[in-house]
Amino acid sequence: MGLVSMMMSRAAAKHVVAIDNSAIVDCAAVVAEQNNIKNIEFLRGTVQELAEAKKLPTEKFDVILCEWIGSFLTNEAILKDLLYSRDNLLVEGGKVVNAADEGAASGDKPAICPDRSSIHVVGISDFAYYQDTVEYWDNVYGFKMSAMKRLVTEEASTGTINRNSVLTTSCLAHTVDVMTLTEENRKSYSFNYSLRAEKKGIINYLTFFVDCRFNNPIDPGASFVIGFNAGSSNPYTEVSIPLQDTLPVLPKDTISGTVTVTNKEKVTQIELTAVCESGKATVETKGTYYFTF
Repeated sequence: MGLVSMMMSRAAAKHVVAIDNSAIVDCAAVVAEQNNIKNIEFLRGTVQELAEAKKLPTEKFDVILCEWIGSFLTNEAILKDLLYSRDNLLVEGGKVVNAADEGAASGDKPAICPDRSSIHVVGISDFAYYQDTVEYWDNVYGFKMSAMKRLVTEEASTGTINRNSVLTTSCLAHTVDVMTLTEENRKSYSFNYSLRAEKKGIINYLTFFVDCRFNNPIDPGASFVIGFNAGSSNPYTEVSIPLQDTLPVLPKDTISGTVTVTNKEKVTQIELTAVCESGKATVETKGTYYFTF
């Protein structure tokens, strides 16, 4: 938050209020002073707490910067603060700006940046990882610990995947617009997905990854999408879910299903179904998984 606030200061902002709920605030204030930046006010707490206690230096803001995108779109706790800020602190015609796009704060045209983020799904085959994390429990230094498998296979795990493990097309499954997002949809949402197998193999994970975008209705040239393919260099965390039953696929087979994401305190619950329609058979799997962040 310190670096971004200093960038905004140098981008001609008259006054910057930098807010964080951790001790980083004190360090950021020292860094700003070392760089002779005088127009940043550092506050510790949540936006809503500070606003209700009337500790903010102004009632309305022209620009809000917030890195709100989570691995499952709406599972970052800061998003609750952003919705409060959008509804109570943003001036009419103001802007919500992503921390990655400091330059979007300049100019007097209304804009929201990024205004949307989408989640994508892809099917992968990674038996080496499956052996290390699941089958490992069959023999742990000579002890049978297979009871641990159930817990492991209910966990969504993070980590960059190998692009050679990808067996299917990717599916843009769900999009969140931060300006129309409700508190109800922040807590829970559902979507359908459909994939097509591109090569023969066995799918044992579905991997989820997100993008972000900015659609400028006034200046289309200022619009952009920050997006990545699965298995490439992705600044956002890729999350893989182990299927309870693996799905053998041939090229052109279809894999479809539903996902329901529910955000709880410090954990995201994912209910998933997957059906593989093949020329030889139809295979279905489902499960409930948990992602801790």
